[in-house]
Amino acid sequence: MAAILDQTGLNPSGWHALDVGCSTGGFSDCLLQRGAASVVGVDVGRDQLAQKLLDDPRMYLFEGVNARHLEASQIAPHGDAGFDAIVMDVSFISQALILPQLPALLKPSGQLLSLVKPQFEVGPEGIGKGGLVRDAKYYPEVHERITALCEDLGLEVKEYIDSPIKGGDGNREFLLWATRYPR
Repeated sequence: MAAILDQTGLNPSGWHALDVGCSTGGFSDCLLQRGAASVVGVDVGRDQLAQKLLDDPRMYLFEGVNARHLEASQIAPHGDAGFDAIVMDVSFISQALILPQLPALLKPSGQLLSLVKPQFEVGPEGIGKGGLVRDAKYYPEVHERITALCEDLGLEVKEYIDSPIKGGDGNREFLLWATRYPR
């Protein structure tokens, strides 16, 4: 998260953000350290968020929430006015299944910052031993597919860069920055 914030010059100070797939809270922590006013974390899992974040009054956690079907009512009243930004780091599911839910949760001109994991986007034909992407030819395909989906959903992709951190299994991953078109 720090890499895409630094690359783009985005400053999360004062943001009310949603962290989709918050897990242990790495993205939430980054936003809060940089001055976010609040972060609402959602995750399908339970009992993962770092205690430091559980103790932070700016952090709100909703566990057992499948972002694939996320609606503002599930996280009310926190998302009622829309979020300044949504950050996302999900595993074992394609972002294409979650992205359609997100624009409705963003304020006009809101920011989307996402870690794109090609191993969950290419399908079984593109995965080799150990869950690694078999061929680099899949990376541009994932980029094109995610960008096209964002555009279809009213999100303009501004940046798509290599993540400086490889996935835990050694997979190449990417950071995406998109903004919601004003209504």
